[in-house]
Amino acid sequence: HAAATSSSACTLNTLQLRAKLQKDQQQQDQQQQQGEEGEEGQQVQQDGEEASGENISHSQKVDHAEENISHSLSSAVATEEMNTFTISPQCFGYTGAVCNSSALCDPHRNAVCRPAVGKCVCDGGCAGADGRCYEQQNDLIAKDVQLRNVRWEHWKMYFARSLTGKMKTTIAPEWMNTKQDKFNIYKVPSSNHNHSEYILGSVKWPSYAVGMKKSTIKSFHPFAAYSVNLAEKEGVMAYWTPAGIMLRICEDSKGHIRIGITPSHEETIWAFLMRGTNEVFGSTSRPDSGDEWKFEPAL
Repeated sequence: HAAATSSSACTLNTLQLRAKLQKDQQQQDQQQQQGEEGEEGQQVQQDGEEASGENISHSQKVDHAEENISHSLSSAVATEEMNTFTISPQCFGYTGAVCNSSALCDPHRNAVCRPAVGKCVCDGGCAGADGRCYEQQNDLIAKDVQLRNVRWEHWKMYFARSLTGKMKTTIAPEWMNTKQDKFNIYKVPSSNHNHSEYILGSVKWPSYAVGMKKSTIKSFHPFAAYSVNLAEKEGVMAYWTPAGIMLRICEDSKGHIRIGITPSHEETIWAFLMRGTNEVFGSTSRPDSGDEWKFEPAL
């Protein structure tokens, strides 16, 4: 019933827009006709040329109106399709694969193609680390934990909603961070290259998660960690894949951990705190061993 309501609402909005565009066109035509009736003393040839020009102008306006209606219809369909799946730290419903009406999703993904969006998604399910859809949600395995750097132990990772969108670190005491330095850890279904993968979600902003990819601006290193608002589905699917959100977490015998991504059978890119900055970057090497972190409290 909820799906039907959503569909009706989208259709209603589109019809309202169509009616408004048609009404605006009628008003423009009436104004143009009144202007023509008030003109006198022009030659017949000029009248013919003006009529021809008006027909072209009218045709262009109609074409423009039809383009607006078509765009609105496409947007309405895309919005409706967006409502059929979830993208959140608890359930990442985008498999990372693309599709269209003639090239559907690979059957092994158990995914559904949404042509207006152009993506293979999990209707009523969640994507696993292997890019397939599963019925279960991600498992919450830890709540309200902090990530403290091992080499520079006074610095903790935190979600910063800044212009660059990068994850940062802070030395401020816990009470000043208003839970921006607290993480929930979710384990996603299945595995990737025989490794379990996880989503690091924000406690303060439940729709936010840590993502890693190539840096969007010129910086010290080509990769960086970002604070990603998963509620913005369109932006997430345009600029992110599951490989950048589902993270690998490794732990050694000392309880120190490394957090990274392994894109397309390449080397793992590890998150690290670089000397002289409070931002979290990514590297395949071990610069200053700033890539080791520890959970507080320990898991």
